[in-house]
This record gives sequence, structure tokens and C-alpha cells, in this order.
Amino acid sequence: MKKHHYGMVLLMAVALALAVTACAVKPQAAIDAAQAAVTAAVDAGADKYAPAELKTIQDNLIAALDQVTNKKYKEAGLALATIKTDADNLLAAIPAKIEEAKTGALGLQTAVQTTLADVKTLFEKNKWKIKRADRTALDTEIKGLDGILPEVQTAVDGQDWIGAAAKATTIKDSATAILEKINKLLGK
Repeated sequence: MKKHHYGMVLLMAVALALAVTACAVKPQAAIDAAQAAVTAAVDAGADKYAPAELKTIQDNLIAALDQVTNKKYKEAGLALATIKTDADNLLAAIPAKIEEAKTGALGLQTAVQTTLADVKTLFEKNKWKIKRADRTALDTEIKGLDGILPEVQTAVDGQDWIGAAAKATTIKDSATAILEKINKLLGK
């Protein structure tokens, strides 16, 4: 009976050793897969079109790699699988995010052209009602906006939707401010 008992204990010890060894294997395939998925998302433009989501995934990857460093392989393996899934989902979402940015940029481009045209029309119709110094300053500001408006088109041509939207927003805000100045000077 004792022999059988020692055999059972030995068998359990071997099984436990195998289980511990199995858990102690560095999840290199999971690390490689997660890193490749994150890289693919970055290459597709996630850093530009989904920076917050990408940062979360990258932070999670760093945390998972810290778990690997601390030999918490099981936890790291689970985290790496989630990271890969999140990065794959982000990669799949990038085309829609690019399209959304494109639509927004083109809409802003149209809006800034309209606003600038309104400014020019109001200014031309009323410039003789405005004091000379103010008229000269406004004319300079309007010409300045006209001069940088082509930068929006350049960004659009280069499919830099984020840059085009930023430039268009800046110009539109400036044009709106000029419009308000003109109206104030006219007493409206």
C-alpha cells in the first residue's frame, strides 16, 4: 500500500511539475502576434485617425510585456490575446475613420470657402463705410486668408484629411472673426 501511495505522490508531483512548466513558457507567439497587429494598425493610420484607441492598445501592450518580464506568463498570454483582437478591430475600423475624416475635411473646405466669400461680399459692399485704418487692416487680413486658402486644397490633394480640416477650421475661425469685426464696425 505504501508503495502505491508513493507512486501516486510521485505521479502527482510529476503532473504538477509539468503544469508549472507549461505555465512558465514565455508566450512568444502571442507577443509576436500582438506586436504585429499593433504595427499593422499604425501602418494603416491609427496614429492619425484613432490616436486615443491606439494609445490604449499600446499601453496595454507595454503592461503585458511587463507581465512577461515578471514571468506572469498566463496573465500576459491572456492580455496579449486581447491586445491582438483590439488591434485587429482597430485596423478594421481605420477605413471608416479615414472616410469620416475625409467627409469632415471636405465639408469644412466648402464651409470655409462660403464664409470667406461672405466676408469678401460684406467687405466690398461696405468698405467705404469703414474708417480707412480699419479698412486697410481688414483688407490685409482678408488677403492673408485668401493666400493660405490653397493650403487646404493642397492637404486635400495629398489626402491629409486631418491637416485639411485643421487648416480649414483655422481659416474659417479667422474669417468668422473678420465678419464679426466688419459687422461691429458697421454697427450691426
